[in-house]
Amino acid sequence: MAFKSLINDMRLVVTANEEDVLRETNTLNRNIVLSAAGIMLLFMYLALLMEKRTMRPALDQMDHLAHLDGLTGVRNRTSFLETQSYLNQKIREGTAAFGYTMLDSNYLKKINDQYGHKMGDAYLLSVVEMIQDSFPGCQVYRTGGDEFVVMMEGEQSLQNAANCLESAYTWQEKRKQEKREPWETLLFL
Repeated sequence: MAFKSLINDMRLVVTANEEDVLRETNTLNRNIVLSAAGIMLLFMYLALLMEKRTMRPALDQMDHLAHLDGLTGVRNRTSFLETQSYLNQKIREGTAAFGYTMLDSNYLKKINDQYGHKMGDAYLLSVVEMIQDSFPGCQVYRTGGDEFVVMMEGEQSLQNAANCLESAYTWQEKRKQEKREPWETLLFL
């Protein structure tokens, strides 16, 4: 029972069955809990949507950059190791068609010591230029200070490997004949 005093000094008395009151209270509590859960699910969905639209591209960009060499812009050792895992799987499947060319440029330390690291960086950029000019369409990896790997994948790349190596030799000889700066003339083992 509940009562309320009215303006004219009368009292309004309301009575209700206790079971009805409890049933209504339980219904109200259930509706509040369900509404709160619905609102939480909506916020979680919106957060996931926002993550997908804003954070995912940034994370993908960071992952991409994590696989590139900061100086040369070619793929780095981490990327090379991941490619090795991929190729090992292809070998197990019997579907591998690839080859590697490993290039170890000479005199980087000498250029760094004699002309400074800025010219050493220019030397490495010349190495990458030669590789990309000589091995078009192939993946290039910087696996160490002056060590590079060129990965030729597919039958066509493998058939063209000798021509690419000849092109690299010709590129270097042309630079020597042009009497370029030491950091623009490359020597490989």
